[in-house]
Amino acid sequence: MTTRAFHARASIFKNGNEPSFPSRLDVVRRWLTVGTGIGIEIRGPNLKILVVRLRPKGPAVVGHLEVRAFDERPPDEWGGEYKTFLRELGVARIGAVMLLPREGIICRTIKLPGVKDRLIPAALKFEVDSLFPWAREEPVYDWARIGRSSSILVAMTRRCTIQRYTTLFEHADIKISHFTCDAAALHSSFHMFRHSYSDGFFAIGGEQGELVLYGESPSIPLFSAYVDMSFERACSLAVAELRLNPGAEPIAINELAPAALPGRPSTDPATWSMAYVTALCGANPYFAQTLNLLPRDQRQGILRTVYMPTIVLVMLLFVALGVLAWFSTTLTREYYRRAVLAAIETVEPQARVSDDLDRRIGALRQRAQTINAFRMRSKDDMDAFTELTQLITPPTWLHSLLLTRQVLLLTGEAEQAATLLKVIDSSIQFNGSQFSSPVAREGRLEGFGIRAKRRAINHEAY
Repeated sequence: MTTRAFHARASIFKNGNEPSFPSRLDVVRRWLTVGTGIGIEIRGPNLKILVVRLRPKGPAVVGHLEVRAFDERPPDEWGGEYKTFLRELGVARIGAVMLLPREGIICRTIKLPGVKDRLIPAALKFEVDSLFPWAREEPVYDWARIGRSSSILVAMTRRCTIQRYTTLFEHADIKISHFTCDAAALHSSFHMFRHSYSDGFFAIGGEQGELVLYGESPSIPLFSAYVDMSFERACSLAVAELRLNPGAEPIAINELAPAALPGRPSTDPATWSMAYVTALCGANPYFAQTLNLLPRDQRQGILRTVYMPTIVLVMLLFVALGVLAWFSTTLTREYYRRAVLAAIETVEPQARVSDDLDRRIGALRQRAQTINAFRMRSKDDMDAFTELTQLITPPTWLHSLLLTRQVLLLTGEAEQAATLLKVIDSSIQFNGSQFSSPVAREGRLEGFGIRAKRRAINHEAY
C-alpha cells in the first residue's frame, strides 16, 4: 500500500473514537513540562534528528536534520554536521534520545500482579530467559511499569547491537543519554498531558508496506507491533489483540503525540512522527517512560534527575534564609522598640523637670514684665506733662488737667482755642483731640474744654 493511499484512508480516523481530555489539567504537572529534547531515529541508512522545545503551552519543533547514509560515511563527517546543527540551535550540551530500529529490539508486555517495583528485576530474570530468542547472545534489557497497572513493558536486545551503536556514536562524538524503543516513546508522548480514551483505541502508521500498530484498551494497557500486511488485516489484528468493538476505527499514529505549536520549522507528521515522540521523551523525562537500554556508565548528556537533590537543597536553603531574615527583622524591631522605651523612661524625669522649669521661668518673666510696666508708667506720665508744658504756652492757661492711661481732659482759656487742637494732635503723646464743651468767649480769651487720647508709646511694656 502506498503512502498516499494510507493518508487517504486516514481521513476517516476522526470519525471514530475521540480522545477524552480532562477539563482541568494538573497545574503542577503542566508547569513541570519544560525542557528541550533531541530525538534520533534510525530509519534504514539514514538518521532523522529532531529538536523539540517543550513549554507549558505546548511543544514546538526547533529544528530538524536528516543525515543520509551514515553507515557508509566516516563518523567524524556526519558527527560534525550534527554538532554544527546543534550549535546553531544552542542545544549542543544536551544528550540525545535514540530510537533503536524495531528489527533489532523485542518489546513484550508482562503481567506481574502484586509484585512491587523493587522485586521486579529479580522476577524478570526468569522471564527474559524464556523470551529472548538469541540463545547464544547476551541479552540487554530494561523495563518500565505501564501507568498504574500490573503490566510491565520489557524491551530487550543483543549486547552486540548496543555496543555497535555505542561505538559508532562515540566515534562521531555524539552524546547519547537514552536507547529506547518505539512502544515506550509512543506511550510516553500520548500520556504526557494525561490524554486518554475511555473505551480504548488503536493507531496505525508507517509507509512502504510496513505498518506500525499501537493501541491501548482496558484489558490490554499497551499493544505495539510492526506488521507487513494490508491495512484491513492490520486493523482486524489490532482489534482482536486489544479486544475492542469490531466497529472501532483507527487513528493516525502521528496524532497520538501533542501537536506542535505553529510558526516553527514544519515537518511531515507521517515521516517525522517517531523522531518527534522520541524528542518529546527527552524534553520531558519526569513524565516519560524510564525505559533505557543504554548501560548506566555510558549515558552522557545532561541528566536532569541528577540536579533534583541540588534543587531541593537550594529551595530549602532559600526557605531557611527567608525564615532567618524574618526572625532577624522581627528581633531587631523588638530590640529597637525596647531600647526606645528604656530611653524614654530614663529621659522622662529630666523632661518633667525641664517642663517645670519652663513653667516657672514663664511665670517669673510675666511678673518681671508687669513690674516693668508699672515702673514705666511714672516715666510716661512725666513725659506727658513735659510735653503739655511745651505745647501750652502763655497767654493760654489751664483751669484743670486730668491725665489717665488713655484720656487727657483739659479746661482753660486761650486767645484762639481752635489752634490748640492742631498743636495737641502734632505731639507724640496725644491724638484725636476734640472739644468736650462749646467754646465760650470772655473778653479777649476763649474758654475751652478739650478731650484727647493718649498714644501708646511702649506697647510691649503695657
